[in-house]
Amino acid sequence: MTERDAFFTPSKRYVVIKYGGHLMEGGDTAFSKQIVSLYKQDILPIIVHGGGPEITQMLTRLDIPSEFIDGLRKTTEESLEIIQMVLCGIINKRLANSLTLEGASAVGISGTDASLIVAERMSHELGFVGRPVDVNTAVLETILKGNVIPVIAPISADLVGQSYNINADAVAAFIAGALQISLFILTDVAGVRDANGEIRDSLNEFLAQKFYDERIIKDGMYPKVQACLSALKLGAKEAFILDGRVPKNLHRFLIDNDHYIGTKISLD
Repeated sequence: MTERDAFFTPSKRYVVIKYGGHLMEGGDTAFSKQIVSLYKQDILPIIVHGGGPEITQMLTRLDIPSEFIDGLRKTTEESLEIIQMVLCGIINKRLANSLTLEGASAVGISGTDASLIVAERMSHELGFVGRPVDVNTAVLETILKGNVIPVIAPISADLVGQSYNINADAVAAFIAGALQISLFILTDVAGVRDANGEIRDSLNEFLAQKFYDERIIKDGMYPKVQACLSALKLGAKEAFILDGRVPKNLHRFLIDNDHYIGTKISLD
């Protein structure tokens, strides 16, 4: 038995769930109800959220332009302050409160709290966009031991305190890999499509690269697929991109062992 196995309570199942994007536009109630239904059946999730559309709305309101490179938002010093405000100050607390109102115990934190996520600059081209390089698993373990759902905003900092905007998919992947548990990325599409527009039940690393080279996988789907592959390489148990618009899609997979709508990502 590994040290990680010794921490986890045998009667519970632990998973990382990424939630964000256009799924949030209808409010958090449906998502919270789905999560709480899992919570009440001893599935304890770690939730990492994004908030791209709300960030874009706020930046537009303040007349700050948005630019994307391979699905990632270029982040200037000016926009970083707004992104932090939206992710940490608005969405994070709203989601934690929604889960609590539905009957779970949830706490909203960010990657900067207790150095939960240590980051480094991803590239000068993207500005203050970071990548996770370390995770303080002891913080998550302390929260989970209390049967509390961690709700994580993907803002973090490096070792000298510089803050970074991190893609939420990448944060979710890094945590799933560190804890060696399953990753579920919820999105507003049915899954990864092939050249004929058909949803693939599964996709391996070779085909993912081929689809990217042929521009079949592009825009926001690219970082999601890359995050799943990264999670698996870091030690995650399994990785999926699921249609978050389908009611009880997570429930189908985790509770009913029934057919789900989405794509399983694998290394081979």
